[in-house]
Amino acid sequence: MTEKDIFYNERLDFNGISDVREKTQLAISRLENPYCLSEENGKMYRDFLSKQRHAAVKTFIDRGEVRIFPFLVKYKAIKKSNIASFVEYAQQARKLDVLSYLLNVSNEFRSHPRKASAKAGSLPQEKSQILPADDIKVGDIVWMCKNPMPWLVLEKKAGKALLISKFALDCRQYNFRYENTNWEKCSLRRWLNGSFFDGRFTRREKQHIMPVSIDADDSLHLRSDGGDSVFLLSVEEAKKYFKDDDMRKARMTKKALGECLWTFFDEFGHWWLRTTTGEDVGASFVKAYGDIFSCGGTIVSNGFVRDFDNYGVRPAVYISTK
Repeated sequence: MTEKDIFYNERLDFNGISDVREKTQLAISRLENPYCLSEENGKMYRDFLSKQRHAAVKTFIDRGEVRIFPFLVKYKAIKKSNIASFVEYAQQARKLDVLSYLLNVSNEFRSHPRKASAKAGSLPQEKSQILPADDIKVGDIVWMCKNPMPWLVLEKKAGKALLISKFALDCRQYNFRYENTNWEKCSLRRWLNGSFFDGRFTRREKQHIMPVSIDADDSLHLRSDGGDSVFLLSVEEAKKYFKDDDMRKARMTKKALGECLWTFFDEFGHWWLRTTTGEDVGASFVKAYGDIFSCGGTIVSNGFVRDFDNYGVRPAVYISTK
């Protein structure tokens, strides 16, 4: 696989994240899922958790996110030598659930210094190639594809899960021609279900991806007799699965950044939805700030500026968890 074919560069795209909380979650999820993880990249994640431990732990204390703390202990962001300072910080911040957990760990450190560890407990277990994964939960990160990439679980019910790529993996036009089109006819759909599907997913992953059909009214249905293996979210689905604009913002991979004109601080960018306007030559998309633009972005370059309408692509798939 050439560099041009790599949509997610594990080292470049991880180091391109500026948010400590998000970076910590991604590092932990990857260490928990070392599928095709190189020794060099594993060291990168562990080094980050070591060097940024004070900022990371205090961020999660401030947010009261107890579920991440077992892993902060496991990967030594929290240690016997520093736990007292975090206990004091949690006490000052009045984060009682976190404080209770840290006090229990502190007692473990004193009583069993060589065995002090915490169970994963309520933190969702991020999954990789071990499919099916019936215990995944909404908000988990699933690492999939031949060149592993992080996918976010949006929905999980009745033996299936809806996943979307955590990053915008590429920037493309909705359609190659300037014409009134729809999801069924557009070139982006053909690419996703052609070279992207064929070349990215492993054979086992393909066996667990569930095809869907998309009706003229934009509604989506699972089907067993063929259909779209990969698709984009609709306007309504983007509203349903992301509760606010901030959650809807998409980071761009380094590959996508090189092909997209519209970015916000060189991190976030517009990303396509499958819903077309029906009135002009346009399709809906999520803007770099996370709000939805449903009036329609031009489906093809205007011919004057390179990549003018190359917006981000966040593929979505349904997988069987049984």
